[in-house]
Amino acid sequence: MSKPANARQRRRMGIVASLGCVICKGPAIIHHCGTHMGGGRNHDKIIPLCQRHHQYGGEGISIHDGKKAWEKIHGTEEQLLILINHLVE
Repeated sequence: MSKPANARQRRRMGIVASLGCVICKGPAIIHHCGTHMGGGRNHDKIIPLCQRHHQYGGEGISIHDGKKAWEKIHGTEEQLLILINHLVE
């Protein structure tokens, strides 16, 4: 289980979410990268995704409905994380 986000991490989450979905630029929520294998959430490794691209779009559209198919279309979490980090920092 992961620890709750601290104040700095919460501020960064707000900034990242305000960028809009990294795929479609729609309203975004936070996706914690690298949590698919049951690992704890790392509040510093986050990308903004809309509901559709995060959980509710189906295989190839939603990262949680098929990460490999999603990454073939949109790029890896790591690639998108680098992009977001450049925009925020």
